[in-house]
Amino acid sequence: MFLCSRGYILYPIPRMKGDGMRETLLDKDFKPMIDSFESFQREAKEPITLTIKRGEEVVFPFTMRITSNFDKSYFYVKRILLSLLWMVGGEKILYHGSSLFYHYLEKRFQKDEEILSSFKEMKKIYSRPISFERVEETPKRKDKNNPFRISFTGCRIGLDLGGSDRKAIALKDKKILYSEEILWSPKEQSDPLYHYLGTLDSLTRAKKHLPHVDGIGISTAGIVENNELLLGALYAKVPEEKKQKEARHVFVNLMKEHFPSIPFQVQNDGDVSALGASALYHKNKVLGLSLGTSLAGGYVKDSSLNGWINELSKVPIDVSKKARKHCVLGMEGAASEYLSQKGIVFLLEKNGLSLEGDLPHKLLQIQKLAEEGDPLVLKGYHDMGAYLGSAIRYFSLFYDIESVFLLGRVMSGKGGKILLETALENLREKKIRIDIFSASEAFKRLGQAYIAASLPDIGK
Repeated sequence: MFLCSRGYILYPIPRMKGDGMRETLLDKDFKPMIDSFESFQREAKEPITLTIKRGEEVVFPFTMRITSNFDKSYFYVKRILLSLLWMVGGEKILYHGSSLFYHYLEKRFQKDEEILSSFKEMKKIYSRPISFERVEETPKRKDKNNPFRISFTGCRIGLDLGGSDRKAIALKDKKILYSEEILWSPKEQSDPLYHYLGTLDSLTRAKKHLPHVDGIGISTAGIVENNELLLGALYAKVPEEKKQKEARHVFVNLMKEHFPSIPFQVQNDGDVSALGASALYHKNKVLGLSLGTSLAGGYVKDSSLNGWINELSKVPIDVSKKARKHCVLGMEGAASEYLSQKGIVFLLEKNGLSLEGDLPHKLLQIQKLAEEGDPLVLKGYHDMGAYLGSAIRYFSLFYDIESVFLLGRVMSGKGGKILLETALENLREKKIRIDIFSASEAFKRLGQAYIAASLPDIGK
């Protein structure tokens, strides 16, 4: 195995000198959502509650305060609502509070493109139009607990489908017999056959190294429920009709056609990382984050997922006037534009660094420069840590977090160490007791495939 022996990184972390640990050094415009929201809450007096509801299974109420300045209040209510939609997921929004502000929200929502684009996505995911209504009482919270038992016995295949590569692993009773990373570009392809064949290719390659296959586990970007892909981030350019007909059932169909009767399990990549942290490091109330092509998030408490969609990539973490916009939905300050390959690439290119090739190759150049001690690149990783620390503080308004487990290519090497330590210092300065930890270099790359292999219940 390529794990650390305990829930913390096992190498020394270089510290940035001067300028403190919390403030950004290159991104002078960054304005953390959490700081701005907390400042607003100190001046606001009137409570309201927004509740996101999905059927009768998932209910999550969030209470905040507003002021008599409805325009200013809307700025924050909108961002809290977007956070609830993409963290929890649902088709009903319930409002409890001032009727005057409720009617104000109704009118603003009808003309707000960022809100409408998220409403449209929720309708696609749950096949029902989203509703917004006022209620006299706030409903109680309800989670859809989904307990997992992780096991590495038997002959298993684990597959991690990312935006720039596919990582496959073959295990026999915990022992790794095969692992491979293959570059691909699923977000640029309009034909879902590309995704199907790429997935099949990786599984077939892994199968050759096992005497037989007892189970297959797949980690993928997007929203997954009952092994179906409700929202496929890797299918960005696939026409909507094909997404619904082919992409949604891609894993079920592939297993039925090529691996019939073999138990399989498909999970969101963020949930996979959180499950791994829970099982392998014996952590509870753990938020798993993978900083790769985009940002993936997942949460585990008491060895159970809670039924949330955890699309943290779309949650706003920056409220500056120059906040970066989500590449598809257009939301300002979306976490994916900061805590990812494109986040570090954008930041450094904006500050004068010349890079060549696509995102994965640009990241490799950045990581090489980090190892060489390039001052500009190290400052960039410091800023990434500041982004992460403030994002974790914001996420903790919604999740009960004791630990954060970090995976993904962005976390590799010297730059990843600086990123992690800066985020930790951000939390320490605010006297927030949340541990942040990562793993060995090999596990950062292949860890999600390894954990995915443990997910299917093979009866052993």
